[in-house]
Amino acid sequence: MSTAAAVMGFEDVMAASAVEYEEVSVWGRKVAVMSITAGEVLEWVQAKEGPDLEARKTAGLLLLARSLCTERTAGSPPPTRLCDTPEKEQQMVEAFKLKDSKNVNALVSRVLRINGIVDDEPAGKKAATAEDAKNV
Repeated sequence: MSTAAAVMGFEDVMAASAVEYEEVSVWGRKVAVMSITAGEVLEWVQAKEGPDLEARKTAGLLLLARSLCTERTAGSPPPTRLCDTPEKEQQMVEAFKLKDSKNVNALVSRVLRINGIVDDEPAGKKAATAEDAKNV
């Protein structure tokens, strides 16, 4: 008799959830970000690589807007998205265009890592290179 965990069945996979959550220090405060769905990552890849120039230029900002969430506190419901409509997502994208690139890039780098788009770097190293950030 094996003590290993049973292989997940269809119902188990359908019910599984693994939302990751982190806080990032930017602009002298903390911003909360959470992982997004695989479908949203696919949309990001399509926008980033598609023919629409504006969509390619703002793909990383849209990924960031979709990752912003409420603070996670003990005993409270799970974090929820700050941009819960396409209109709010677009407003946030436009707002991020006007923010300083250093802090926006720090957020985008964290969002890329939390969603498994780039691998974690060893401690003390920058998460994404300037070239990676430029291509987001």
